[in-house]
Amino acid sequence: MSIDFQTIHTAALQDLPIILARWLPDGRVVGREYEARNPLRTDRRPGSFKVNLRTARWADFACGDKGGDVISLGAGVVQKVLFPGYTRSGQSHAR
Repeated sequence: MSIDFQTIHTAALQDLPIILARWLPDGRVVGREYEARNPLRTDRRPGSFKVNLRTARWADFACGDKGGDVISLGAGVVQKVLFPGYTRSGQSHAR
């Protein structure tokens, strides 16, 4: 049995503002984007991290992180919650 990621993405787009408010509670809607602190790195203030509310493409213009859908963003958020010291390089920043 395979997972239909396109169906999940399409369904999530319908409730994207609600999903983002839950995952990124300090964010806000600015035009067609949701602006928040990047949940994938230590980000002191919102501004450089944005999610397009029509497509769910997201990017952090300060560090270059980006993704094309709700699933990639969700995976990053879950990773941060479950493994807060993990980084992509595999080196821990936990102290």
